[in-house]
Amino acid sequence: MALNFPCAIASAYYKEFSPEDMVTLFLRGGFCHTELAYEHAEKLLHRVREKGSSAEREGILFRQFCSDRGFSVLQGHLSFKPGLFSTGFLDLLKEEIELYQGMGVDHLILHLEGGEDREQQERENVILNSLSELLDFCRGSKTFLCIENLSRPISFTTSVQDIIRYLDQFGRDHLGICLDTGHLHLANARGLVSQSQREFILAAGKDLRALHIANNDGCRDQHLLPFNASHSIHWDEVMHALEEIGYQGLFNLEIGGETSSVSCPFAVKQMKISYIRDLLQYMLSDDFLFWQGNVKNAVLI
Repeated sequence: MALNFPCAIASAYYKEFSPEDMVTLFLRGGFCHTELAYEHAEKLLHRVREKGSSAEREGILFRQFCSDRGFSVLQGHLSFKPGLFSTGFLDLLKEEIELYQGMGVDHLILHLEGGEDREQQERENVILNSLSELLDFCRGSKTFLCIENLSRPISFTTSVQDIIRYLDQFGRDHLGICLDTGHLHLANARGLVSQSQREFILAAGKDLRALHIANNDGCRDQHLLPFNASHSIHWDEVMHALEEIGYQGLFNLEIGGETSSVSCPFAVKQMKISYIRDLLQYMLSDDFLFWQGNVKNAVLI
């Protein structure tokens, strides 16, 4: 049975454009959903400063712009630089949450990081206190902070169990999990975890509320398309596991490595959109779910 997720490309694909132009370009390419990247959230918050408006109001205005054109933002990425140890960073995250709440976006991706130069216990305390404050800010709303797995040695969130312990501690009213396939692939290659994509997905279960679908060669976080790497993720494993848990969230490609404005001309970026549509259609189809690997000496049709 073919999978039936809403599919999207994270808006950083068009990060050099305004939020409105990003919407127009995606619609021209046949995409009607996105995860709003923090780069576009920053552009919208800049308008708050310019106009003396509020984050919620700018979110409402952008939501209306999207709705009028049959487009929707289904999840959002919160900022992760300079990190939780930086003065004023929690205030920025709260403003971004208000922006997304104005848009009606319930699933927000959160990195628990920062303070790499601090002692481990101090970092853990800051993360716990920060998470508690953000969750208090979300009380009474529909917002879910989806903790993303990371791939750095000092991260407290490299495995699904690392993330689940925060959900067990704080509850699941406003907390969920975001699987970044590229980060998990890299963490395995670096020997930081020994956990397959399937094991992560099945352990997360219904707590898996968001996805960052990205590929890399196991050497660095390249944010490439599925199948576009010399040491690729096993995508059949990913799709079968998502089917097993009944995942219903956004199937979101985070593929900024495909579209660097330095190395990828805009015309090529537009050509890739057509391929990406076909790729997603295939990955969600019965043909791919029943794929058993390429047969040697297969007859070309």
